[in-house]
Amino acid sequence: MAKILGLDLGTNSIGWAIVDKEGNNSTLVDKGVRIFSEGVKSEKGIESSRASERTGYRSARKIKYRRKLRKYETLKVLSENGMCPLSIQEVEDWKKSGFKNYPMNPEFLKWLRTSEDENVNPYFFRDKASRQKVSLYELGRALYHIAQRRGFLSNRLDQTAEGILEEHCPKIEAIVEDLNSYNEILENLREYFFETGILDDNEKSGYVKDLDEGDKKLVSLYKSIQAIIKKNDTDFEKGKAEITERLNKKDVLGKVKGKIKDISQAMTDGGFKTLGQYFFSLYNKEKIRNQYTSREEHYLEEFIIICKVQGIDSINENEKLSEKKFDGLAKDLYKAIFFQRPLRSQKGLIGKCSFETSKSRCAISHPDFEEYRMWNYLNTIKIGTQSEKSLRFLTQEEKLKLVPKFYRKNDFNFEVLAKELVEKGASFGFYKSSKKNDYFYWFNYKPTDSVSACQVSASLKNVIGEDWKTKTFNYKTLNAKKEAVSKSVDYKDLWHLLSVATSDVYLYEYAKEKLGFDDKSAKTFSKIKLKKDFASLSLAAISKILPYIKEGLLYSHAVFMANIENIVDESIWNDIEQRKYIQTKIAEIVEYYTFEKNQLEIINGLIKESKLKAEYYSKEAENLYKKDLASKLVSFYKSYSIENEADQKNILDNLFPIFIEQLKKYEFIKVKRLDEKVLEFLSGQNEDGEVYCSNPKQLKKLYHPSDIDVFKKKIIKDEFGNEKVVLGSPLTPSIKNPMAMRALHQLRKVLNTLILEGQIDENTRIHIEMARELNDANKRKGIQDYQNENKKFREEAVKEIKKLYFEECKKDVEPTEDDVLRYQLWIEQGKCEIYEQGKNISICDIIGNNPAYDIEHTIPRSISQDNSQMNKTLCSQRFNREVKRNKMPFELSNHLEILPRIAHWKEEADNLSREIEIINRSIKAATTKEVKDKKIRRRHYLTLKRDYLQGKYDRFTWKEPKVGFKNSQIPDTGIITKYSQAYLKSYFKRVESVKGGMVAEFRKQWGIQESFIDENGLKQYKEKDRSKHTHHTIDAITIACMTKDKYDILAKAWTSEDEQDKQKAKTLMSDAKPWKTFKEDLEKIEKEILVSHFTPDNVKKQSKKIVRKRGSKVFVLKNELPESFKNKKEGKDYFTINFIDKTLYKVPKYKNNLTDTYYEELPRNLLNKREGVDFFVIKVKNEIFYKIPIFKQGDTVRGSLHQDSIYGAIKNPLNTDEIRYVIRKDLESLKANDIENIVDEMVKEKVKEAVLNKVLLLSSNAQQKNKMNGIVWMNEEKQVPINKVRIYANSVKNPLEIKEHSLLSKSKHEHKQKVYGQNDENYAMAIYELDGKREFELINNFNLAKLIKQGQGFYPLHKEKEIKGKKVLVPIEKRNNRDVVLKRGQQVVFYDKDVEKPKDITEIIDFKGRIYIIEGLSIQRQVVSGKLYEFGIIMLRYFKEARKADDIKKDNFKPDGVFKLGESKPTRKMNHNQFNAFIEGIDFKVLPTGKFEKI
Repeated sequence: MAKILGLDLGTNSIGWAIVDKEGNNSTLVDKGVRIFSEGVKSEKGIESSRASERTGYRSARKIKYRRKLRKYETLKVLSENGMCPLSIQEVEDWKKSGFKNYPMNPEFLKWLRTSEDENVNPYFFRDKASRQKVSLYELGRALYHIAQRRGFLSNRLDQTAEGILEEHCPKIEAIVEDLNSYNEILENLREYFFETGILDDNEKSGYVKDLDEGDKKLVSLYKSIQAIIKKNDTDFEKGKAEITERLNKKDVLGKVKGKIKDISQAMTDGGFKTLGQYFFSLYNKEKIRNQYTSREEHYLEEFIIICKVQGIDSINENEKLSEKKFDGLAKDLYKAIFFQRPLRSQKGLIGKCSFETSKSRCAISHPDFEEYRMWNYLNTIKIGTQSEKSLRFLTQEEKLKLVPKFYRKNDFNFEVLAKELVEKGASFGFYKSSKKNDYFYWFNYKPTDSVSACQVSASLKNVIGEDWKTKTFNYKTLNAKKEAVSKSVDYKDLWHLLSVATSDVYLYEYAKEKLGFDDKSAKTFSKIKLKKDFASLSLAAISKILPYIKEGLLYSHAVFMANIENIVDESIWNDIEQRKYIQTKIAEIVEYYTFEKNQLEIINGLIKESKLKAEYYSKEAENLYKKDLASKLVSFYKSYSIENEADQKNILDNLFPIFIEQLKKYEFIKVKRLDEKVLEFLSGQNEDGEVYCSNPKQLKKLYHPSDIDVFKKKIIKDEFGNEKVVLGSPLTPSIKNPMAMRALHQLRKVLNTLILEGQIDENTRIHIEMARELNDANKRKGIQDYQNENKKFREEAVKEIKKLYFEECKKDVEPTEDDVLRYQLWIEQGKCEIYEQGKNISICDIIGNNPAYDIEHTIPRSISQDNSQMNKTLCSQRFNREVKRNKMPFELSNHLEILPRIAHWKEEADNLSREIEIINRSIKAATTKEVKDKKIRRRHYLTLKRDYLQGKYDRFTWKEPKVGFKNSQIPDTGIITKYSQAYLKSYFKRVESVKGGMVAEFRKQWGIQESFIDENGLKQYKEKDRSKHTHHTIDAITIACMTKDKYDILAKAWTSEDEQDKQKAKTLMSDAKPWKTFKEDLEKIEKEILVSHFTPDNVKKQSKKIVRKRGSKVFVLKNELPESFKNKKEGKDYFTINFIDKTLYKVPKYKNNLTDTYYEELPRNLLNKREGVDFFVIKVKNEIFYKIPIFKQGDTVRGSLHQDSIYGAIKNPLNTDEIRYVIRKDLESLKANDIENIVDEMVKEKVKEAVLNKVLLLSSNAQQKNKMNGIVWMNEEKQVPINKVRIYANSVKNPLEIKEHSLLSKSKHEHKQKVYGQNDENYAMAIYELDGKREFELINNFNLAKLIKQGQGFYPLHKEKEIKGKKVLVPIEKRNNRDVVLKRGQQVVFYDKDVEKPKDITEIIDFKGRIYIIEGLSIQRQVVSGKLYEFGIIMLRYFKEARKADDIKKDNFKPDGVFKLGESKPTRKMNHNQFNAFIEGIDFKVLPTGKFEKI
């Protein structure tokens, strides 16, 4: 008996079923489904990270905090130097309050204020301070204003189509700068623009079709450079100067830099020396705020001028680096106003090396990695000739010839390398190309394939010279103690400097002063840019692997060799002969591994066949066994080109005894992994029996080329205290896909529960189907685009079939799914025959009752098990049933006549391949993430189209069916499928993937899929019913029952169908059902399935993260390992240190659950504390301590506390007792229905007039802003514009009081002293009860955060209520010793209070129609006879219901009211008094398998 677990893994669901299989019969053991939320946020088809919104708001808060910090630093310097009416203490108090209590010193507020009458404003002071001596307070006010503005420093690119030139022009300028002829420029530019993906030689224009706006600008730039060269063809220097000028025109600067240049030009034209002078000239005339200004060009220059005019010296004019330019007071002011914290180091976030797990991955810009990547590529290149019909690897001489070609500033095409290897003018191409017979030389790469250049190495070689790798630079410098020291640097040090430097000016100065470069070389050095990406290996691992790769070993071979030196005993390794012997033997093991493994797998295949047929060893049958083995070896000989009969006989004679031995044992032969074989050799299991590694621990250091992560099992205890081995965490650095990770974490929970229950173990066979949507976001969108296009085609096809059929056949027809498929195949083959004479086919012959043309399978289904559209065409009944029958196209006598009729598929597939290659190049040149994602999405879409057409064509060229080929529409070979299989195989011995198309096929054949007979008497299938979550379980049962014997019977049934014996096919499939009453049982089972819903309560989870300093973790010492670290990994999560003799600082524990903390150095926050009280100095001798990371605990809830919009309060002009809430909107965001709600009547009329006169153009699209055709004036004469308007927010009735206005802007009116917001989400509803009467309290996220901060828990334990004039505290309702609190996502089991009185969940026998999920919690207010009543409203959904809300409404039912037995409602809505149910987490818990367990 075999136990099989079927799994249907989706993006937000796991259907599972366990089946016992004995012979041909199966029995269902258990089943269920787990539902959870997807790992990404999806709104209106747009996916985003669930954390992106939160991190966006956090970034905004940090920016705001840093602005306050900058103001604090500036005010501190101003106060210290008498330039501000604040004392230093007042400034410090503001910071200590968390920047909440702004200094309210009257003199300070006066200093800040502006006065139009007295012409007092910051621009006035800035203008005055830059022209003449001013008072200290006036100078301070000018400098404080500069600190508040200070302009743009960021060199980030403009994120629009305009920004593409801003990115590419500097790169092009760097290329052109070093070239000395037009031919060189044209050649390099063509190469550069080819890599951007805008050039296409196959197009007449020479450019790619359908370019986006950014790419069109690149085309325009390329053409303009070509025109400059043409115009100046006789004057190179003039032409080169014009190209440089063109590359620096305003249109390449982007929006920000372009606007900055405009302001600079306006200052020059107006004769203004500073930005303050220019803006003062515009004051009260034009808009000054929200203009793009430069920090260095504008504000820093103004600062320097003001300092000079005011006599603040200590400015070094000759120093180019701003950080070193100032001293004394000028330096203090500069640091306060202009300092910008460098971007936090990401070093701690870089992944670890696959081999050296303690080392960080190497940057791809490192010269050593570039060399490693180059040699890896060189070792994979193969060359051959058409006459030889085979390819060989390059010789060492050929590789060395290609090396110089890699040293260039941009990536290039393989064509460049190929030309170096062939004679001039010789033709060459890809060895699998359809035109391969036209080429003299064949390569295993396409000429257009992109090759990564050694860009940084080329740049260093350019500035240093040919000896760049060996040259060292020596110079004198000062260390941290200001002492003169000598320093020596090589190319590695220079790369490191380039990777950390933030200023080109600094690099230029360093190159001139320290390295002794001339101006040109120093400038070139300072302009070297590094790509910000990382390899999968560390520099340490690369340095070990590289020598072997340079010797010519393939990567997989080199990896095994790389760390052998550190494994083999030192004495053995130092013996050169021994070393060479070890290296040779390991090379042989690696080289012959696949060869030997494939032989053993043939034996296992024969053993498997014997087991399936229940055949055992028999001496008499040995000759038959030998024939079977010889037959299986035929394809093996072919794949390894073993043509010599003696060699073939030798392999057969060697394998046959092994086969017989395993057959006698009736066991599969264990195929050892490659690393196991290498380790066995090193540990003494070799022909000489010599041990090369005497320390077993050293063997763990062996590198392995496999990129599949090793998943560790976990040991946990079951309810009886027995230890059980279960699946460990699926987390791995290889997968960053949140959707896939969430699905796999939930899968782990389900499987581990089944393991603990004893329902499955490691011997259980796993059948799994994975949703394609578990791919990354761009691939999902590409699939979605492809599916949408097909859906649109099918919808249009229905209309077209009706029209054409009526026109040609003079009849009406209602197209079925089968008709639509026939129409699609008809269109695909150009409405012509493929198999016969190629004549036109009429639509009358393919549609309707008994059509003349069959849907035939290119590769017979019985052979391929492929029922996909890719394997279908139209063929006349006569040819299909009499000639083709069960043959492949290649076996037909007219095969060569068929191929030209389908050549258009191949041509279209080739065109799509070319377009995909162009997109691959253009992805590298994309300036924004949006553009890059759009291109990647299109690449996936085109790949699906290409693969469909290519697959369709290829089936006509196959000489034999592909081994194990089982296609289902689109094969999923994505990383997620491979990864999930590796994860499951870490526990289960046998894991098999099934394709979605085959699951659908078995559903149909076994009668699960609903069907009907159409008007032509043909069987048609209804669309799969996805209205209930239980369909995932039905699929899982089907998947579990899809065994090898069922596939074989399906193939026989298809053969019978193809032979028109439909009755035999029907009988075969009926007999092949997993059990006789399979269909009927599944209909009953559907009602029994329990659905487990997982909705984590993340709202109250406070964030917790490891504290990092400069990207690295911060650690503390503990003398006891905390409980939370007991199950963590030593050497990764914490470290053990033995101090022999050490002085430590001990900080005693303050809470019972914490251990004492120790430090090697006294932390800053303890410097002013008391020794002997707050900390102790202790001596430790030979003691063990644990080094653990510090975690920082958050202090608020997760999720949105309130909606984005902020409201103000005003009194209703018509009723001053009524408070109304208003919101400010700028005119560009105003909607048509907002105009009538404008508060000020005069403003309202002005806005209406602007709309009428088309000054304000209202957008009909809610996502787009309005357009302005001028200014909307409140008073044009006084130049008073309307920019924003106040609007009544009629929907806001009971807003949240977010915070009070700051004292600086606080109104004297009480109702205007607070900032209001709308509630976003309710967290929970607490139920209170006294004397049988219920009360409730709705806790939203905002109030929850308040309760947590005040230390009052997550909800009030009492509700204050006035009863008969007295205030009474109503206690929270208790059940099962737990507080009754309802939350979203909880499952509840209802009971009818009028009919039944169950004590607990065990007394409910029939769960049908009782189980619901809480979907929402809200409040309803009703005024009855002048009295306000409040009700807590609970919205629920039936736990099996999978439809969307709009679809459920079509059922036309009333969701309101108390639960009644026998009522079946997809959703329910009731108030807190009507709620009678057992609650998850209070009365019962739901296991991941869906079973309920009483608490």
